[in-house]
Amino acid sequence: CFLLTEHHGRISVRVPGARRALSRRGRGLLPFHIVDITWSERGDVHFVTAASCVEPNPVAWVDPAALTMAQQGIALVLRFTEEGVALPDIFTLTVDFLSVCDGHSSATLDFFVIKLLRLLGSFPSAMHSLMSNQRFSSRDSIVWSTEHGGFVSEHDDAYGIPIDSATHRILCTIDTMPLRDANTFSPDTSALLRRIVQGLVPIQLGMSVPVPAASPRILASSSAVTPI
Repeated sequence: CFLLTEHHGRISVRVPGARRALSRRGRGLLPFHIVDITWSERGDVHFVTAASCVEPNPVAWVDPAALTMAQQGIALVLRFTEEGVALPDIFTLTVDFLSVCDGHSSATLDFFVIKLLRLLGSFPSAMHSLMSNQRFSSRDSIVWSTEHGGFVSEHDDAYGIPIDSATHRILCTIDTMPLRDANTFSPDTSALLRRIVQGLVPIQLGMSVPVPAASPRILASSSAVTPI
């Protein structure tokens, strides 16, 4: 299975005996939970020697909609991270996402995608025009340009998606706005974020679909990992 860790990034591990009915290690590595593990290394292979659940995520296992949303978000994390690279900010964002995704607000998933792409350096600035690199003024009519994959003034793309002032303020504060605030977005803002994500992900990252599905067995998150 894969583990997303705070200090070691994403790692793949083997869990001896995990398929046994009474395996403690198997029970401690349920997907989408925060776990504490120790592992041993044999060559390039990591073997989990102990695992315990620190913070369960029961919502994802009770509500099918929440489970689906968690799968979709984690699929993107797996798609755009590499093994062995420490990504503490992405770990923190992923933990926050799993704690707030309830499957009933698409804005939560879309805002997570935008924040993730921002951390990866793949989300264009909402404060500057992609065409001129000039900072937008309060007089500018800002649009999302599907053609260019970024924010531009209306005169640079007459067919762009208009961005209202409330949504623009959100997009300019994505680095500091908590992920849980996505539940307070208006329907218009939620719809705009969905259109931006649908247009941005294929253009910027070469994906055929904006939010791919994932296997529910694919990830467990680790808050503390001790290599031995």
